[in-house]
Amino acid sequence: MPALNTIRKYSRFCAGMGEFLKQTLSLEASRQIIRSQLENREEQFLNIVRKAIFENKRSPYLCLLDLAGYNFEDIKNLVVSNGMEKALGILADNGIYITFDEFKGNTRVVRKGRSFDFKESDFDNPFISSYFSVESGATRSPGTRTMIDFDFLLQEAAQRAVVLDAYSLLQAPCVLWFPILPGNAGIMNIFRQAKIGTAPIKWFSQVDRRTIRPSLQDQLGTLFMVYAGRFLGSSMPKPEYVDLKEAERIAEYLCGLLNKVGQCSLWTYVSSAIRICIAARKNNYNLEGLSFFVSGEPVTRVKLQEITSGGARAIPYFAFVEGGIAAYGCANPESPDDMHFMSNRMAVITRKRHSEHSHNTVDSLLFTSLLAESPKILLNVETGDEAVLSTRKCGCKLQDLGLLSHISEIFSFEKFTSEGMTFMKSDFARIAEEILPLKYGGSSTDYQIQEESDENGMTFVNVRVSPRVGKIDDIDLIRTVIGELGKGKHARRLMAGVWAQADTIRVLRTEPIPTKRGKIFSFQA
Repeated sequence: MPALNTIRKYSRFCAGMGEFLKQTLSLEASRQIIRSQLENREEQFLNIVRKAIFENKRSPYLCLLDLAGYNFEDIKNLVVSNGMEKALGILADNGIYITFDEFKGNTRVVRKGRSFDFKESDFDNPFISSYFSVESGATRSPGTRTMIDFDFLLQEAAQRAVVLDAYSLLQAPCVLWFPILPGNAGIMNIFRQAKIGTAPIKWFSQVDRRTIRPSLQDQLGTLFMVYAGRFLGSSMPKPEYVDLKEAERIAEYLCGLLNKVGQCSLWTYVSSAIRICIAARKNNYNLEGLSFFVSGEPVTRVKLQEITSGGARAIPYFAFVEGGIAAYGCANPESPDDMHFMSNRMAVITRKRHSEHSHNTVDSLLFTSLLAESPKILLNVETGDEAVLSTRKCGCKLQDLGLLSHISEIFSFEKFTSEGMTFMKSDFARIAEEILPLKYGGSSTDYQIQEESDENGMTFVNVRVSPRVGKIDDIDLIRTVIGELGKGKHARRLMAGVWAQADTIRVLRTEPIPTKRGKIFSFQA
């Protein structure tokens, strides 16, 4: 039976892919899709609330809405009277929100003295036809399995087309440097590009079976998608392994490509882009005409300067597995990570709250999905990030479409991110407070985790170890941390493997840094 189910799954996937790739999505059709979505935002939102929440008895939001005394007509009146974002803010003030840990199923939802237990799968969109699923690597939970269907990818392809047009890159060659499955960025970007008729010409991967050892299912799944796409007429590239420490291979390839065609785009993580630029500078490669589309880490001024110093351009975008790409870089930015929020398919507000791990008050981002094709039903759901929200006219082509909402200065208060791989701070707290003292001695106050960037903008995670602990093997401690982070499903092992490959974890034999009040926490903010 398992073999028969697998055959059915892949047959269904091929049928969906064939329909998806049958017709290329034009730029004008993409514009029409986004304009229509912007014009009908409130109607789309209310349709989702009615069908996916109030008419879905399994919806976790029903418990919260019932406790707060809201029915569908109440929410409709809120939106009509106040507008969507203000209405969402009122709902959040009345307990209608889901924190990052609640969404991951790591903690119970407690509101007004009542408590509820939700699973990640409770937030699945009950109306989409899942052709395949991708896995996030949350380390305290089994990992988010997010269903993806080709209607959702069509919506993302429409966004991709108008963004590339805004940068005059719609016809330029596209290159990727992303891991294979279970990492989702590589294959998802291939589908987005293929739908608009410009499938990537090259796919480099930081991961292959010789190093981090993805599961056989993920290896075969990656190849199946590539060759199925080729059979169906799309020139999808086969992944080519390039170690993070061999970025000069990609820099050399890009230099040759630019000499032939003049411009191209490369989609990768921020740290990977920096590695390419450092290698290009070292080998005197000219990257003028190259546009890096980067995500996975904040784009700071130092990181931006490192990427642009060799003639390339950096265009940030913000994405999360459960919602897809939520923002793309503005062509006339006011800050390094100034992005247009894709308000045609999502809503976002902020909620001020205390952060357990940063010990500060943060303006947490709450996201709400607006499209029927969204893989998860999100209603004021946290991603563990804070940012600055604004509305302005910037003068770029995305503004002309009606995308006036901007998001910038994104920072995660729940996660550590380096090399595009993200781990929850709560897991580091467990390692610093329990695992390391037990294995190497000392107490929980003798160990502290610290995120740090070097002069090139590369992000590292330092483990500060008090000299009181005595002599320890730094390499063994690093292996212990990587081993703990990699426990669980394939996505987490992949992420931990990338950090091991990149030497992301470093040991500092120095005292943990206390707060102004003399307290020592697991993290040094």
